[in-house]
Amino acid sequence: MDESEDINNSEKKQPAVLNVSGRQLVDIQYFVWAILDFPHDGLFSCAGNNVTPIKEIRKGLFSTLVLWCNSYNVTHRICTEDPETEEVNVNSAAVTEIISSALGYSNLEAFCSMMNRPCMSQKI
Repeated sequence: MDESEDINNSEKKQPAVLNVSGRQLVDIQYFVWAILDFPHDGLFSCAGNNVTPIKEIRKGLFSTLVLWCNSYNVTHRICTEDPETEEVNVNSAAVTEIISSALGYSNLEAFCSMMNRPCMSQKI
């Protein structure tokens, strides 16, 4: 999958802005490098106010943020952890811990609620 995609080359129309709220579980090293590796010579080559979050794609506790750059009229996806990692992903880790602690989905839901984090809402 190509990380960047044109919205519409002929027209510079701003997509709806996503109201980002709550907390995320993030692999901080991967996330920072993904931001710094933003297309067109890094995120900071255009002013910070040129890049806007327009969508969040959630798969359990894993998220992908879709950012739109109005300078270049392109979108870019940044994941909260490396989808290619060989480590246990955040969803598997959470489910494994809940099961090994003899707890259930309602306990995971309560834990996520305390962290102001949306819980897993779909089968993965």
